[in-house]
Amino acid sequence: MDEKKGAGQLANRRQWNIWAPILKGDSDPMMSLAVPSGSNAPNKEEYRERLYDYVQALIQADPQMARKAADCFSKYCSSLNIFSMKEWAYQISYCDEMNLLFAEIDWERENPPRKLSDEEELPSLSDILEMI
Repeated sequence: MDEKKGAGQLANRRQWNIWAPILKGDSDPMMSLAVPSGSNAPNKEEYRERLYDYVQALIQADPQMARKAADCFSKYCSSLNIFSMKEWAYQISYCDEMNLLFAEIDWERENPPRKLSDEEELPSLSDILEMI
C-alpha cells in the first residue's frame, strides 16, 4: 500500500494479501505485525517500508484514535510525544525497539503472503505499539 492510496484503502482490507513475520523459534506468524503485501514475501527493507505505509495509513484514517494509542503507550514510546503526528509512522517503524524485533524475525523461513481470512484482522496501531 502506498501513501497515494492512503487511509481510504483501509476499508478494502479483505481484498489484500498480507504478510506476517515469524519470529525465530516460533511456528506461527505474528499477526500483530502483519502488513498488506504484494504477491511475494518482503525482504527486511521492503517489510519496514510496508509497515511504515500501513502505520501511516492507520494514523491518517483516525488521528484521534492514534493520539489515544500514543498516549497509552507514551511511557514505552516517549518519542511519540516529542515528534509531530506526521512523524509517528517513521518513529514507530525505525525505533530501537522495532529494530530489536526485526532482528528476531526469521527472514530465511518460507513464509509467503496470503489472503486475510474472515476471522482475522490486520493489527491496529495499539497492537503494533504493544509489540514495541
